Amino acid sequence: MKAAVSILNLPIELVCHILIYLDSLDILVCGLVNKQMKEIIQQSCALQYKLELARHRMVSSLKSYHDPPLATRLRALRHNEAAWHTLASRARYRSRFMHTGALYEFQSGIFGQSKENEQNHTTHIVFFDLVKMENGEPHIHWIHPVIGLMVIDFTMDPSQDLLLLISLAPPSSDYLYEAHFRTLSTNKPHSRALSATVSFLERPNAWSVVDGIVVAHISGELTGLLIKEAPSGGSVLQVFNWQFGPHDRCQIRRVTGIDDFNFLSQDKVLIVRSAGVFEVYQLPADFSKSAVLLASYAFPAFGFSFNNFWYISLSSHPAPGYNPNVGRSSAWDGHPKKAYVGDPENRLHCCCIYTHTNSSAHSFVFFFRSGTFLNPPPHWQEIGAGHPFPWNPTIFTNDRDPQLLYDVVPPPSFPTVVSSLTSEIEPTPAFPLSTSRPPSPLSFLLPESPTSELPDLISLPEFSQSSQSFLFHEAASSSPQHLTPSFRRSVYEPSEPIPWKVWGPQSTRWFRQHFSKDWHHATYGLRTAELVANPNSVDDPTVVFVQQGTLHVISDGDDDWNGFEQNEAEDWELPKHDMPNIFEPENEASSRTQEQPRNRKYLRVKNFNPYVISQMMEEMSMVDGEDNVKLGNGLTYRVVTKPSVTKGEDVFREDIVSHLPYVEVTSNEQFDASDVMVDDERLLIIKRGRRGRLKSVQVLSL
Repeated sequence: MKAAVSILNLPIELVCHILIYLDSLDILVCGLVNKQMKEIIQQSCALQYKLELARHRMVSSLKSYHDPPLATRLRALRHNEAAWHTLASRARYRSRFMHTGALYEFQSGIFGQSKENEQNHTTHIVFFDLVKMENGEPHIHWIHPVIGLMVIDFTMDPSQDLLLLISLAPPSSDYLYEAHFRTLSTNKPHSRALSATVSFLERPNAWSVVDGIVVAHISGELTGLLIKEAPSGGSVLQVFNWQFGPHDRCQIRRVTGIDDFNFLSQDKVLIVRSAGVFEVYQLPADFSKSAVLLASYAFPAFGFSFNNFWYISLSSHPAPGYNPNVGRSSAWDGHPKKAYVGDPENRLHCCCIYTHTNSSAHSFVFFFRSGTFLNPPPHWQEIGAGHPFPWNPTIFTNDRDPQLLYDVVPPPSFPTVVSSLTSEIEPTPAFPLSTSRPPSPLSFLLPESPTSELPDLISLPEFSQSSQSFLFHEAASSSPQHLTPSFRRSVYEPSEPIPWKVWGPQSTRWFRQHFSKDWHHATYGLRTAELVANPNSVDDPTVVFVQQGTLHVISDGDDDWNGFEQNEAEDWELPKHDMPNIFEPENEASSRTQEQPRNRKYLRVKNFNPYVISQMMEEMSMVDGEDNVKLGNGLTYRVVTKPSVTKGEDVFREDIVSHLPYVEVTSNEQFDASDVMVDDERLLIIKRGRRGRLKSVQVLSL
């Protein structure tokens, strides 16, 4: 019998090749049980890179033999994580534009903004390649005209060279909306889309106005379209494969409404409802079949003054189907290939909720990870609703849902908004059209009687209008024909949601938030960034009260949500193809001396990565159950591991206890800004003015 051969007798290269197939935890165990193995692991770039990816909840997006080399990838990953820890920017740029449209999007280093005409209609979209800008290339912008379409919003996926425009359908169409799949680089119909234009949501007879919000998300080959206010009542979510066409699409309809949704994975979707319930659906492999309701999860129990929420929004980036090296076109040759991306199962989700009664108004935000609903513990089903898990759907042939046990009446009308620092703000037609970026309650004001007081802007033109109408220009004969959708509707028998106390406290972290903000909680991976007025406060709430049906906001001088500089002049100049580079390099010192803001805010970044939390606890010599603060390099670090208690006010029956640990770093530098957006390597500090239009964008490249 031959003697057993130890793995350590093999050449080191072969040992590394064997170990690379192990799970990251097993590699760590190997290093703990043998000193020689530990030394091999520490000296191997491939093994160290795999361990670093696991620590920071990343996954590789390149094969090991692709460029750049593994050593370069390892250095880049460590440098990037260190930059986020210290908020150390390697370069800064500031825009010089003053007035733009209300639509803007930021994905994977590409920033897009709308340009509008005097009627507040989007006529062009200008895109800026921030990656090329950081590499010193002179031409970083391009312009796509969208004349002939009533564009209400857009989103994009640069990894697939995909631009998705959402527009109102022409009045002659049998549908209310259209989705246009174009190339981000050239504005041409996308070659991989079976149909470049997809019509959705059938138009009722004699229906001539459009009122509602459309939420659009791209997740790899999937597109999700949520129509929050369908003409037949309630909300409709449609999911289909944009490359295969919309003939078969999966539809989820809720009579009492769907406030927002996110893709949890390529086969699961999460929706949130104003009754305070999450629902998780399994998407079918064949979209001619129905989605299956896997489970529903209840929010904390309402107090006696509430029966549902006024407004709820979800956000999470990047999408689970995002792969930066798939579908690359020649337009992105200047972009280095992304070596790694965030683990789809370790993404942070943000849920913002707003409430009001006749006497008070409140706003909360809480965070949770994708894994909470992708891999729920088995005991939740046992202690929770007491139903088999997952619940089996019952397919109905009718077009409406039976009332779910937790369905309630729709929320009351939006109140009028008044700031204690300004005069009354009248509702404006700035956001009367649907938009896939839901505005906050304070920037989207509905009249008390929407059916009788709709702004003229959202009335569609009559059929007698000229074919050269700006709103509905006739499509070119070479354009791909519209595909008429066919789909199966499905509804499910009622089931009780898993109670909040079973799933919520250990899986979330709650805060009171600034009532006047929308999208001020930017997320990417396991990080979230925000701007706060008080660096020493855990929350950033405003004082809000309701008097005679009018909402009043007391905000310590921060009234940038309602408006603009009173002497601000309108600028309707359309972009020109010879427009100069409007982003200028700046340094940190000059940016501080040039700014004379009224309302300066601090930048705060929270990280929910368990590895980062444990590292900070070790650095601060903390033990479990302690919270601690550390000062250094003009930054304030805070590690939160203890449960926090968020006052339920009169919204919830009890105060909310939440446990999800996190680390936060707050800058000493202040910014004159409204919002912040993030991707994996940069922060966008955004200042908004009148009607939500961008006034300036400051880029911090990390």
